[in-house]
Order: sequence, then structure tokens, then C-alpha cells
Amino acid sequence: MESLRATRERPLFSATRRPPPPAVPQVVVVERTPVAVAPVLEPEKPELDLIGVVHGPLVRMAVFLDQTNHSLVRLRIGQSFRGWTVQGLDTREATLEKAQQQVKLELPARSATTTATAMSPADSAAWLDQ
Repeated sequence: MESLRATRERPLFSATRRPPPPAVPQVVVVERTPVAVAPVLEPEKPELDLIGVVHGPLVRMAVFLDQTNHSLVRLRIGQSFRGWTVQGLDTREATLEKAQQQVKLELPARSATTTATAMSPADSAAWLDQ
């Protein structure tokens, strides 16, 4: 290899008989465009407050307070309000579903001063028919 040193220093097939300049590595600057990150959306919640659950031999329904206009909304299982459908009722909660999203609304916690009063069947039937 030492014998080829002169050939490397004065190349035969170069017009100037000089070695090519050393290769300068090219630096390529790639600008990254900022990627828009979708904001994390909170799951939608129904604009309802659960204020009662009715369990009787003939009827099972939930009573809600509409947060937008403070009116009472009575819904049985399978009924809908603004896209939210009642899927299930328990003694202190109602399960609502909208677009594959389920939400459980619970009754407010009982306080020591709150006592439940029972209505007569006739009074409750009249109230439910309102």
C-alpha cells in the first residue's frame, strides 16, 4: 500500500493530478412543523340532577331536576331526555347512556336531619301522572 502513495497524492485520471478535496458532509436541516394536539375532551355529562328514584310494583322511574330550566323530568327505563337514555335504576342511582358513554347519577347523601316521608299509593299515583 505504501507503494501506491504517489498515485493517491497525484491521481492518474485527474486533469490537475491533485486529489479531490475532502468530502464535506452535508448538513440537512429538517424543520419540524408543530403538530396540533387535539385537546382532551371531558366526557359529556347530562344536565340533570337525580332527586328521586321510584320503585313500585307497577312503576320504576327516576325523577331528575333539569339544570337548564329547573323543571322536573320523570323518566322510566328506556326513555330518553336530550339524547340520554335511562338504562338502569337502583335504590339510590340511575344509569344513563348516550353514544356509548355511560354515566351514573346518584342521589345526594342523606343527612342526619333528613327523614323520608312515604306517600300513600293514591297520592303517589296522582303525582306520577302529572
